Amino acid sequence: MSPFVSVPIFVFYMTIVLCLFLSYLSKTKGVFLKDEKQKPCVCGAGLFFSFLIGSCLFANITAVKIFTAALPLFAAGFLEDIKFKLNSIVRYSLPVFSFMLLAFFVGFDFKHFSFVEFHAIFIVLVSLLFAVTTALGFKFIRTRAVLSSFFLAVFSLFAFLFYRYGCIELFESALITASSVLGYFTLDVPFHKTSFGRSGLYLAGFFFAVMCVELLKKVNF
Repeated sequence: MSPFVSVPIFVFYMTIVLCLFLSYLSKTKGVFLKDEKQKPCVCGAGLFFSFLIGSCLFANITAVKIFTAALPLFAAGFLEDIKFKLNSIVRYSLPVFSFMLLAFFVGFDFKHFSFVEFHAIFIVLVSLLFAVTTALGFKFIRTRAVLSSFFLAVFSLFAFLFYRYGCIELFESALITASSVLGYFTLDVPFHKTSFGRSGLYLAGFFFAVMCVELLKKVNF
């Protein structure tokens, strides 16, 4: 079986197993916050570790670099998911720190984007994510289901487009992310077992921002 088939399937089931395990810990230990429907906010941690496992299985250096750059942003959401209060300065400075790590690990192609243009696009996209999550206030379950559906669709589209452009490492990264989101989607939408949580939204938003910029570079926008 091709790794383009076997790895996404493995990541999909791994996400389900991790989310169920973390949900069990939440019920028994009370570690994670719960939303208004009493669903534990464990999806972010499930996506995080599933993406890491998928990156290692593909031996994808680009995905590992993106994963490493996402650490500060994920940490902000995860700390809030486990009931740790962050002040606003720390919370809103972490996207910039993640961007700086991304710039260090991935670098910039100045033939396509200047440093300022890359920074502006990235920060605008991540800021939009923060604006959406702040406006929602985690009150509207249907809207969160729409967000997970959106991320599933858009990462699948990214995978298709990167494959068409011959960007195999970015294709694998998008494929891993789509498989992880599908695992969460399977638990949340039909069965209402878990919640995306802040860490899940921040992490998905970070990957979305990175892939938007990379796609714009590939099409010489």
